[in-house]
Amino acid sequence: MSEPNAKRRIRHYDPSYLKFGFISSPDELKPLCLTGHVCSANDSMRPHHLKAHQFSKHPTEVGQPIEYFPQKKKVYLNQEKSFSLFTQSTDLKCYTLASYEVSFLIAKLKKPHTDAETLIKPSLLACAKHVLGSAAAEKLNKITLSNDTVKRINEISQNLEDKLVRLIKEIPISIQLDESIFGAESTLIVCMRFIDNDCIKEELLFVDYFECRCTGQDIFKMVRSYFDSHQISLSQVVSVSTDGAGNMTGRDTGFWGCFKREVPQCSFIHCMLHKQALAVKSLQPELHETLNLVIKVVNFVESSPLNERTLKNYVKIRKQNTTSSFSTQKFAGLVEEKLLNEYILFMISCVNF
Repeated sequence: MSEPNAKRRIRHYDPSYLKFGFISSPDELKPLCLTGHVCSANDSMRPHHLKAHQFSKHPTEVGQPIEYFPQKKKVYLNQEKSFSLFTQSTDLKCYTLASYEVSFLIAKLKKPHTDAETLIKPSLLACAKHVLGSAAAEKLNKITLSNDTVKRINEISQNLEDKLVRLIKEIPISIQLDESIFGAESTLIVCMRFIDNDCIKEELLFVDYFECRCTGQDIFKMVRSYFDSHQISLSQVVSVSTDGAGNMTGRDTGFWGCFKREVPQCSFIHCMLHKQALAVKSLQPELHETLNLVIKVVNFVESSPLNERTLKNYVKIRKQNTTSSFSTQKFAGLVEEKLLNEYILFMISCVNF
């Protein structure tokens, strides 16, 4: 019976090996060459092996002063520290960028900010653990998706606004204003259109709330305040689109009059719906009566969720019963249109009643 193999001897680093240009590896089991930056086997951690390596690979370092290699070791360790910090900084940048990407998607889809911490991150960790392994899950766990998502969304919003403001200062723009009431607050929404790289683009410029009144002068002051705070000249606006409200179209105290006095060359237009409303007033009596009837039917259906659900169920049931013996999709569409017309006639009778 053969004897068991003798236990392999593990050699350890000795500080005297520095004179041959070697330091210990991070695990202290291998010699690391300061010049070649390569590790040798543990068995080569012998003076005559290290000396032979120095003579054959780096003959110019043979016979250097005693302080040469300690100084070289210090330089190498500093480089290693700098590289480690750079790697950590790069990883941190990747984690931060991923956090901003998720925050941007949450804001874009108008989802609750808490979804990042309560739903998205746990889902990512579970998928990574089962598909990529625990190591990948540990990396994803370093992505910060806590409630500070709101702060990141604000930073993204501020960055986008800064880019937009820099662009406005260089090109002419057209703005559209809408004063609406949300709940108990009166809100001014300002959108803009501009030409960028031969393409017409539309962006939301700003949204603000009125503290008290919302007259034409108040609207103009709010717009001018935004432009002044961002150092944008009102002369950059070449066209303004508004609705037909009095506080917008007034020539004296309305927004139209206030803005025209500041920017005389600017052109004003009303929205298309306002022009359509003016055109409808001069329609023939037959067309006018038909249009009013359609409006009444639509308002009747949309005035109650029950009416809307009844319409959908009526068309669905009649369509199933009528098209069961037909296979063509075109005929099914005609049947659905016919059934809808029948229901509209029924609604008309309800409205007239």
